[in-house]
Amino acid sequence: MLPNDMSHIADGIAKPEASNADLYDHAQGSTGPARNLIRRTYVLRKPAVDAMAADATAYTAADQIRMRCAGRILGANVQPQGTLTANDTDYATISVQKADGLGGAGTIMASKTTKITGGTGDFAAGRSEALALSSTIANTRFAIGSVLGFAIAKAGAGVAVPVCAISVDIEEEGTDAYAV
Repeated sequence: MLPNDMSHIADGIAKPEASNADLYDHAQGSTGPARNLIRRTYVLRKPAVDAMAADATAYTAADQIRMRCAGRILGANVQPQGTLTANDTDYATISVQKADGLGGAGTIMASKTTKITGGTGDFAAGRSEALALSSTIANTRFAIGSVLGFAIAKAGAGVAVPVCAISVDIEEEGTDAYAV
């Protein structure tokens, strides 16, 4: 059984006398309190092709989602609906970012460039491209109330990024921000 197996979570709610350790010993090998681990995928959308190659998408102007629980990012992918020709001088960097939800700057959780060397290379419609997670562990975690979004920065003369969806796989930990 996986730690986020809904039947065990439901058992814990239906039988409050059962200890958390009883429900999760088999999965975590510990006798400490259980954590509610739920995995979700959120989709952030870039609804239009860039009008000009140099047009960037600021984090604060992008599609965003408020997180109801603390957690961590497990992975992210971009799914373009059009093509993009890679270039080592004129390219885009697509990133999934987190912020505190108070209008501050975002912190990069995962990113990918459209460079030929060390990047995704060309985009093809319908081909999913994985973003690399930040190597700084703290950057892959988010607090309750954080806002997840994306940004697209440009280098050189830039490149027109097509309409795309960015799927973000996250793992929620603990309790949510909503009263029961």
